[in-house]
Amino acid sequence: MEWIRAATDPENESLYISQMNFSRLQEAVGPPQRDKASVNAYNNGARSKVTIRIVDENGTPVSDARVSAVHCRNWNFVKTEHFTTGDDGIIILENRSADQYRIGVSKTGYYGLFVEMHFFAQYSRCVENGMWIPWNPHVDLVLKSKDNPIKLEQYDIFIHGEDLSVPLDSDIPFDLLAGDFLPPFGNGTTTNAFVRVSGFTRKEEVHVTTELRFLAGGGVSKFPKDGFCHYMYPKRIGRDIFKNEFLHEWHWTDLGGSIQKVDTDPTGRECIALRVPDIASDGVRSFRYGFLYSPPKAHVREDGSGFCSFSVQYFLNPVPGDRNVEAPDQLKK
Repeated sequence: MEWIRAATDPENESLYISQMNFSRLQEAVGPPQRDKASVNAYNNGARSKVTIRIVDENGTPVSDARVSAVHCRNWNFVKTEHFTTGDDGIIILENRSADQYRIGVSKTGYYGLFVEMHFFAQYSRCVENGMWIPWNPHVDLVLKSKDNPIKLEQYDIFIHGEDLSVPLDSDIPFDLLAGDFLPPFGNGTTTNAFVRVSGFTRKEEVHVTTELRFLAGGGVSKFPKDGFCHYMYPKRIGRDIFKNEFLHEWHWTDLGGSIQKVDTDPTGRECIALRVPDIASDGVRSFRYGFLYSPPKAHVREDGSGFCSFSVQYFLNPVPGDRNVEAPDQLKK
């Protein structure tokens, strides 16, 4: 049996979003028909077996890890088992179970791990001969080590005012290290990005696009968040390709009492790594690394004269050139 690595996998996103659902490996029987044996197992349980191996980020088995496995039926706890891994990092769950296991893993020096493993899905054949299928899937659960947590600088930017009216569809210089626009709209001193806002605001509809465009090699790089680890982010920014533009679109309508909201905020599902140019007093350029935590947003005046507020939240390593961004106490989204 090939081991399934339990990590967010962009190549197989349908299987690894935030949970592991083994039934997605099975062929659907086709709506609206339900597989009677699967429904019966969901209500009353069926035999199940899962082999789990606890490994570190290099794939090496982790010994002495504490594992709790909760058998659930209709979201209610039925039975809890406790394990401690040996040198091979392997535990085996074999019991009568209805729908799901909830797995928690912990060890000193590592970030905690929580996984829900589901067997059942509607309109899928999930049971065969009284056993959940696939029978005995082999799963690697990855523990992240605590390497070098540091305190990142936190930037909570919210610029607004009665007299503030920044032109639309214009590149407005922004200082990411000062967290402010440059004059005449703020007190920033160095341009390392531009903000551009377009769109409109009416009583029944809002449509605003906010663009953050970086200069001099700065930019963003996207990663899928780890849907299992208590620390969901990369611990260190790699030398990936950084794109110099980041767009956020917000659309809201209220038509005849029917409210629709579309907020294209990928930071809820993705990790947005930041690289910000830092120009020293002697003119030498370096970079500051961190995360974009909440996307740039702006509010457009109803008269279309400009935008009157701007907000964005991000974290940066205070040391230029240091790509370490492991700061779990600050990043909880």
